Amino acid sequence: MSDAGFAAITSIDYSASVIAEMRAKTENQSGLAWEVMDVTAMTYTDGSWPLVVDKGTLDALYAEDTEELGEVARKMFGEIQRVLAPGGKYVLVTMAQSFVLQRVLHAF
Repeated sequence: MSDAGFAAITSIDYSASVIAEMRAKTENQSGLAWEVMDVTAMTYTDGSWPLVVDKGTLDALYAEDTEELGEVARKMFGEIQRVLAPGGKYVLVTMAQSFVLQRVLHAF
């Protein structure tokens, strides 16, 4: 996305080691920020992001159709809805398993 012209990109991951590795790999690129954060309990203020891009997070958290993982997906969607600015967009890149799509369409 940075190469495509987006000037400011913030990426989050639950893993501190992943964030440290990505910071090291991109230290010479301006406009990139890396934060350790749980997508089901983000610390951003309400309505603070015009765009949220999910490239594989939902698939990783909701890999099987179980009630427990469905609850994790529900929390994630609630947080995405909370941090999106009015008129904001959620872009989801997913394998589109039927149970995942059902939950996405119900949430949004």
